[in-house]
Amino acid sequence: MPSGSLAQAFPPERFEAIIDFLYNDIPSLCACGLVCWQWNIFSRAHLFATMDLGWHQADRILRLKVVSADSSTIPRNIRRLNITNHHGNDWTNTIFNKLPPLPAIRTLMLQVAYWRKLSSRAKDNMAQIFQSLTELSLYSITFEGLDQAFDALNNARQVKALKLSQISCDNYDIGNINVLVTLPQLSKLTISSNRFSKHLFTNLCNQKYIPTV
Repeated sequence: MPSGSLAQAFPPERFEAIIDFLYNDIPSLCACGLVCWQWNIFSRAHLFATMDLGWHQADRILRLKVVSADSSTIPRNIRRLNITNHHGNDWTNTIFNKLPPLPAIRTLMLQVAYWRKLSSRAKDNMAQIFQSLTELSLYSITFEGLDQAFDALNNARQVKALKLSQISCDNYDIGNINVLVTLPQLSKLTISSNRFSKHLFTNLCNQKYIPTV
């Protein structure tokens, strides 16, 4: 706690409310984080609430190293994760191979991923992250087959808002579809993937309990 009359006049929850008011003021949050350890905790909750790991960022490797370091306290504060990849590289696989658990995450935006290029560890980590999400946006994702795509979506059973764009499969063989998409919390679906969307809607409508979206 800050020392002196100021600390005595305001309980911790008042300081937290003041710092919450500065949620999008990065310089002020950084300054607050230097006052004391308790203010640092309050400030970090906003400073690291959104984490961008984009291929276009010059410091992307450093960012990933800091987040995935054994002693890092950043992961516990991440509530939104934005991952942008570039066609032809392995950045998505690298990220999910190294990411630690993100207990507070609720929103994920993932752009460009080839499922066949992901390692087992990357897929397991991604599935774990999906389980905590309430908002999921996938752009330009290529699955090996419809079963694999539906199985991946089923990990996001808490998701309320789902956005899918340019989702495709290497194989659209209907005879191999054994997985039903079960998203009981889904209330908003935005999709712009013509061939994949047809199969997804068919899958959803063939269920006994169709989600209201």
